[in-house]
Amino acid sequence: MRGAWTPRVGAAHNNAVAARWPTGPLPDHLAPGLRLVIVGFNPGTRSAALGHYYAHPGSVFWRLLAEAGLVPRALTPAEDALLPGLGIGITDVVKRSTPGAGDLRPAELRAGGAVVREKLAWVGPRAAGYTGKGVYRAVAGTGAAEAHYGRQRESLVPDVADFVLPSPSGRSGLPYAEKLRWWRDLAAFLDGGG
Repeated sequence: MRGAWTPRVGAAHNNAVAARWPTGPLPDHLAPGLRLVIVGFNPGTRSAALGHYYAHPGSVFWRLLAEAGLVPRALTPAEDALLPGLGIGITDVVKRSTPGAGDLRPAELRAGGAVVREKLAWVGPRAAGYTGKGVYRAVAGTGAAEAHYGRQRESLVPDVADFVLPSPSGRSGLPYAEKLRWWRDLAAFLDGGG
């Protein structure tokens, strides 16, 4: 993580998010003025049981964040609440826990996508990183254009650059080096290279 960033967060922000939008087994870590918001589908059963994002041992989320240079050191799932202090927020399209994203209903995804767009407008990050093409399509809504990895041509929320990232799940099938390449592109954009 290069460049200076001054966090504008506090305990009151998570309370404001919880009062405004539905919560689930994992609280959002959001606050106005963050530079990046990471958006996932929904909490997996292990993450929900442990109460922390991307807690499944097969997930490479925390490794990708560190190796892409988005955070200054490797973090663990138990440190997810530290992300806003590093300029990064995290949320899900659907707050309900399931074994997999295939267990989510289309109506849940549509409703959750609208809520994520509201959250992004409230936070006003420089970029939103969607952890998979399906996540981006869910937030974009019905009739969303084809998603591709990297920065999208149009923004779903004004002044927020949208980046579709490969899923950090071990089930995605994409080699780690390929995943890391896209996460590094996002980091370069945030560092002023895009």
